[in-house]
Amino acid sequence: MQKSFVTFIKSFGYALQGLVFLARTQPNARVHLLASLLVCGAGIYVGLSRAEWLWIVAAIVLVWSAEAFNTALEQLADALHPERHPGIGRAKDVAAAAVLIAALGAALIGILVFLPHLAGASAVAAVGSERSSATTEQALAGERDRLATKVAVLPILKVQI
Repeated sequence: MQKSFVTFIKSFGYALQGLVFLARTQPNARVHLLASLLVCGAGIYVGLSRAEWLWIVAAIVLVWSAEAFNTALEQLADALHPERHPGIGRAKDVAAAAVLIAALGAALIGILVFLPHLAGASAVAAVGSERSSATTEQALAGERDRLATKVAVLPILKVQI
């Protein structure tokens, strides 16, 4: 039992070494890191709901996983066959395409999640620039109702956990 626990702990160390290698050696991984940090910061700023965070986290994990598999495949292929080979080149291209597909999917998820928040903010800003206090009050009431709906849903989400 003691030996298996030590092996289990060591496996986390190996995984962390792989993550550090990924971040240090792969320029695209650094782009993904920056994008992940910016998206998380934006999510905190706009106050994403629990469901929205689930989508964002799933998208981030998908992209990072695809990048890790792509890097692993490239490293293994280069170790086994250092000189250029058309079949290995195609395999690397397909692995890179998987990362692209994941990144495009993540971008689409980001648009679908953040667009309503940005549209809501721009609608309030546009109304604020108008002179009509009645229109401003209507916009603020609409925003208040939208937020109240989100708050009303929170207890339901907690019950479903």
